[in-house]
Amino acid sequence: MTKGKFFVFEGIDGCGKSTQTKLLAEYYRQKGFEVEKIDFPQHGERSSAMVDDYLTGKYGTSEEVGPKIASVFYATDRYDASLKIKKWLDEGKIVISDRYLVSNIGHQGGKIKDKEEWKKYVNWLYDLEYGIFKIPKPDFTFILKTSVEFSMELSNNITDGEKQQRRISYLGDDKKQDIHEKNNSHLENALNSYLMAAKEFPNDFEVIECLEKGELLPAEAINNKIIKIIEDPSSHPPTHKATDGQSKATDGQGNNKHMTAERRIYTLPNNLMPEVKAVTFAKCSRSAEPFDKIAAELTDEKSAEFHEKWVVGFGHSSIAEHAVISLAVENVSNIATKVIEDCRLASFTEKSSRYQIFNKDKLYMPENVMGAELKDIYLEAVNSLMDAYEEMTQPMMDFVKQKYPQPSDQDEKLYNMISKARACDNLRYLLPTAVLTNLGMTINTRELEHLIKKLLSHPLKEMQDIGTEMKEKAMEAVPTLLKFADKNNYIIETKKQLKNIADWELGKEAGNNQAVTIVDYDTDAINKLIAGTLYPYSDLSYEEIAKKVRNIPDEKKEKIIDETLKRREKFDQPLRELEHIYYTFDILLDYGAFRDVQRHRMCTQSNQPVTVVHGYDLPPEIREAGFEDKFKAVVEKSVEAYNKIHEKFPEEAQYVVPLCFRKRVLITWNLRELHHFISLRSGKKGHASYRRIAQQCWRELNKIQPLLAKYIRVDMDEMNVSWAASLENRDFYYNPYEARKK
Repeated sequence: MTKGKFFVFEGIDGCGKSTQTKLLAEYYRQKGFEVEKIDFPQHGERSSAMVDDYLTGKYGTSEEVGPKIASVFYATDRYDASLKIKKWLDEGKIVISDRYLVSNIGHQGGKIKDKEEWKKYVNWLYDLEYGIFKIPKPDFTFILKTSVEFSMELSNNITDGEKQQRRISYLGDDKKQDIHEKNNSHLENALNSYLMAAKEFPNDFEVIECLEKGELLPAEAINNKIIKIIEDPSSHPPTHKATDGQSKATDGQGNNKHMTAERRIYTLPNNLMPEVKAVTFAKCSRSAEPFDKIAAELTDEKSAEFHEKWVVGFGHSSIAEHAVISLAVENVSNIATKVIEDCRLASFTEKSSRYQIFNKDKLYMPENVMGAELKDIYLEAVNSLMDAYEEMTQPMMDFVKQKYPQPSDQDEKLYNMISKARACDNLRYLLPTAVLTNLGMTINTRELEHLIKKLLSHPLKEMQDIGTEMKEKAMEAVPTLLKFADKNNYIIETKKQLKNIADWELGKEAGNNQAVTIVDYDTDAINKLIAGTLYPYSDLSYEEIAKKVRNIPDEKKEKIIDETLKRREKFDQPLRELEHIYYTFDILLDYGAFRDVQRHRMCTQSNQPVTVVHGYDLPPEIREAGFEDKFKAVVEKSVEAYNKIHEKFPEEAQYVVPLCFRKRVLITWNLRELHHFISLRSGKKGHASYRRIAQQCWRELNKIQPLLAKYIRVDMDEMNVSWAASLENRDFYYNPYEARKK
């Protein structure tokens, strides 16, 4: 069935809205259409009760009642009627309304004198009625323009019987005036606000001139104007309409001059579903309408149809980047978090092993291992690690308190928090990767589709299950865009064959135990950096600039680099041109440190699996506290379990490996990201294990390119301070920013 059409007549009182509603209804009935008429406010109905009280002066004069308060009265009345209006339109009927949303803009917006505040009010009103209440938008809104003098003269001359009865229902007398009608200035302001709306939103309204030479045109003549616009909208181009993003005004001689449209920056309503937001922005490339108007006209169903055609059908995946969702992921293994976080364009926050004690009852149990004879070996390994973790928790707390006594000016609660962090920094080495943790994730749908494909294509069942559940839950918010996120044969088969080739060609050796090695880098980094930083300020090609840069004396090159970086303050990121320079590091680090380093995703990472072949780190304070033997015993037990499980289930064997064991990762960083990584991860508030990695990355860079390394902020102090110790600075309580600068 063809959807119906919705027409609205607006204007100040006495402008002829009721008459034009009748004439248009008769026009469509004669053409064979079913027509429904509706008047606002719905005087006498429950939904209009507060409107009626407002108009009779119960809440004060029209000036005393704020525009937003009064607008809500009228908006709820329209919301009540919106259900039947939608039904009529779905039935293919013609719906004609005497007043609608724009009456609020006229009568309530007219109370606002400041233009910027008026615009904010109109945006708020559109968001309330079209965005939150989702009332239907008219196809045509006609503003009948008369004058205040005619309004005052005609507003009491009501001949419509139904309208007379409605006025009696709230005024008690159809001749009595409400607080709008008897206020000349209110009506003048309302008329001005109507006309301003027509100027600011030319695509939403048609202004119909109802006066000619100071006299009111015959109703039929006005009706003919309206019919002509409906049948051929191009026949009535309003003088206020804009083209190509400009609005027209006239100078003193009547000549047209162009004025730049005013800038608008605003947020889309939070209640819009992600797919609706994505379509709202996607339509920008083809529609001249403002975003808020596009959004108001969309429904979840229309958005789904759009995505089905353009994203799914034609592969315009960039649209999906505007659909952003936040997913809470709870009780997944530490192996799983690293697989999930292997997404460059997403934001993650993970449960901290420094500030939280992990629970022995929360361990991942791989189904295939639990169903095999290796079950007891697996359980013995992970439970032994967690038992040792729990048993050593309080003694390590006591040890660190003895080693680091409470300062006299530090309160007990803060001291206990710092001591707990110091103890946990040591204890985390015992946690098996099977221990369950929580993860918060904010991600766009395009990246989420790729993540789900990777999870469903992963050899571990836990990842496959997470991928399935993640898709199911995310589709509640984005039902169309993730429809075809599925396991990927290319990923599965390619990785399987590459592993076979690696096993055959490379063997099973563990290799050297060098912590940090630069395996590849830009040997011409200095020239490239200078050419890149000068490029935006020249008209030459890069090749021509590079040629000139090579001829610059070394001393002058140093000065140019100094100019590029010397003005950086504590929180300034270096210029983006540093991203043209790259370095590839082969890093061997304990899994606990890897959890933190891996979060630096503005790089290219290639990860080797969790293993025991590279040995493990024993925290010095574990030895110092007298727990070395206990630590080694449970760690060695995990090695035995790993080796036995690995024979049958090589992937699942990773779950019994504690965080103290080392693994390899290959990372290619650009110079700008290297600045960020080294300065952040070498800081005293970081964990000792990844601090050493960041410091060694700087040392290796300093060996090959000291001129570039010297501008990277690195903390080579071996002293570690928990982040919680930041709170020792009393200024932090009152002015965190100032405290951070110190």
